[in-house]
Amino acid sequence: MKKPYIIGVCGGTASGKTYFLERLQEQLPAGVATLISMDNFYRPKEEQPLDENNIANYDTPNSINWAAFRKATDELKEGLPVKLKKYAFNNPSAKEEWLTWEPAPVWIVEGLFCLQDTQLRESFDIILFIDPEEHIKVFRRIERDHAERGFDLKDVAYRYLHHVMPAYKQHVQPYRSFAHVIIPNHDDITPVVEMWALFIREKAKLS
Repeated sequence: MKKPYIIGVCGGTASGKTYFLERLQEQLPAGVATLISMDNFYRPKEEQPLDENNIANYDTPNSINWAAFRKATDELKEGLPVKLKKYAFNNPSAKEEWLTWEPAPVWIVEGLFCLQDTQLRESFDIILFIDPEEHIKVFRRIERDHAERGFDLKDVAYRYLHHVMPAYKQHVQPYRSFAHVIIPNHDDITPVVEMWALFIREKAKLS
């Protein structure tokens, strides 16, 4: 099977990576692109590394099950569909959902640590870095973690200071220079999504 054109999408926590992919999906016809979020390969809570206060730290590269991720992408490369359970961030009230990824001429891989891994980074044909201002990420993270993941404000603040910011400085920000395109995500991102949807449709025709 011909190698897909692979787009890497990176950025800090709550930068809008998942939102960007979801809006892209709305713009793309079926079969054009496979949208792969690395969120779905987070290890379960009991396997997460602990910080000095014995609190699970989901903001390290070791939080990802890289073997499962590579197995899934290898199957896609072989032309096989991949079915997996959507990660619910340990929210007990979240409804169980299953995802099916079909082989496609274009892949879009989104993940906090997708540039930190050399093998994955070098597989990308083009890299986008979603980059809102820091205060926007903070407010988005507070809102998301409370509404979607059931965390209280104290928990969110602790994780942001002790896990999120150190991880960003060590595992995300240093790789920003590898990006071909920096996308500021301060306001309405619709025109940017429309432009990249057009780009992806054209790439799919050539693949």
